[in-house]
Amino acid sequence: MRRGFWFGWLSVLLLEQAACNVSPRPEPPAAEQPPKVDVDRVELVPCGGSCDTDGISIEASAGAVSDPDAKGWIVNLDRLDPPIVFDVKQDGGFSIGVAASAGEEIRLQFRREELRSDPIDFVVSSDSQSSIERSQRVLSPCLLLEPATQVGVMEPGSPVASIRIENGCNEPVEVTRVALRLPDTPYSLRSSAGPFTIAASGMDVVEVELTDAATDDAILFIEVDAPAHDRRPITLYPVEAP
Repeated sequence: MRRGFWFGWLSVLLLEQAACNVSPRPEPPAAEQPPKVDVDRVELVPCGGSCDTDGISIEASAGAVSDPDAKGWIVNLDRLDPPIVFDVKQDGGFSIGVAASAGEEIRLQFRREELRSDPIDFVVSSDSQSSIERSQRVLSPCLLLEPATQVGVMEPGSPVASIRIENGCNEPVEVTRVALRLPDTPYSLRSSAGPFTIAASGMDVVEVELTDAATDDAILFIEVDAPAHDRRPITLYPVEAP
């Protein structure tokens, strides 16, 4: 009886010691995050010869972009110029010139491989140095898009990408136009190009597909004229089917 007690006690002691010697389970690697932008470190500066005569330069100080390996992507939403892709400096700053005049709207994004930042939409406010003036979406409180600013579109033959338009306004919304910024792209609209009406508390869906292999992003506009004028740019980007 006594011998059994000592054997049992010794077994417990050996098990406790073995447990103490086991290496702690490694933590899983943190999920990669898309690049983030500190808008307070970004300002508009007259071009001074670094771009077109009616252009501006977007200057960002060190630390403006969280990922120095990201690529910048910038497009004037009010012109047909192709998007500009540029490098971020190793300190997280950047400087890029773009043709634009006061009142025109610019979209700025950053991406690394499949990861993309939220778009930054701003209006060129003047020809003098200024901080970024973010774009205002007039019907933002009640007109909801999901996804709101960007959507991945899978390769040809895959299901279409859908954008839900939900009308939380107190009156019907008149969608006057759904169109690609540049028609000559591999993206194609599968649903109505407008005009169509979404009743109060109603919903509609915009569908987009890839008709050919795509390597770059594009812009889709959803434009509303009533109860107020509002334009929503959606970034379309290619993704691989699972």
